[in-house]
Amino acid sequence: FILPFQAFKYRMDVIFSPGYTAPLFLLCKNIVLIYDLNYHYHPSDFSKMELMVWKMLIPLSAKMSDRIIAASENSKKDIHNILGIALDKISVMYGGIDILSNFAEKSEEIEFVKKKYNTGENYVLSVSAFYPHKNMHRLIQSYGILKEKYGVKHKLVLIGTGGRAQQTIIGTIKDLSLE
Repeated sequence: FILPFQAFKYRMDVIFSPGYTAPLFLLCKNIVLIYDLNYHYHPSDFSKMELMVWKMLIPLSAKMSDRIIAASENSKKDIHNILGIALDKISVMYGGIDILSNFAEKSEEIEFVKKKYNTGENYVLSVSAFYPHKNMHRLIQSYGILKEKYGVKHKLVLIGTGGRAQQTIIGTIKDLSLE
């Protein structure tokens, strides 16, 4: 609610909103990043309140924005087909980082984190919220098979916020003795 006033006060040219929703009333250009429409495909992963908010704010943000960035071609199609947004308003931009250039100067910090969490030199990193549709339990089961059957030495490191599948994931980790 404050951002539109600040955008006006500071005469901003463009506001980029990287998390599904954007301020609905802006006098400057507005770009919103919509990763997916999981609230549409997996409504059971969200509380009633979350679902109500997503169903209202994502379509409104998409309609009010000057431009939409979709995280994939599939998301672009969904935004078009489900939200009724013109294809020429949606651009696809794939996520990712260049680890070497971003972290090359932070080797001491990287070593500190590796030591603190005992990752060793070789690990597989997964960054994700723990919702059922993310299939994190399948990742853990697959990792367990690779470790048991093929003696994989890499550790599996999971980073992310909680979610409705968090207890299932913790249970899978315990069941497979992968703590």
